[in-house]
Amino acid sequence: CFLSSSDTFSSTFGIFTNFGQNQAALTFFAEIYNKKDRKGMTAVMRYYLRLTAFAWLVNVSVESSD
Repeated sequence: CFLSSSDTFSSTFGIFTNFGQNQAALTFFAEIYNKKDRKGMTAVMRYYLRLTAFAWLVNVSVESSD
């Protein structure tokens, strides 16, 4: 079973966009939560959700081009 070029691109892109993203967001969120900084928690969650949505959109657009 061979991967198409779009599958390869999508997988490689996913590795780069998710490299440390989950751990970093969790660490930053925990530090800010400990300080009870609501604006900071909102900023971390927005960052995480935007980057996740962007990665999903790239993945969907690459897969739909096949």
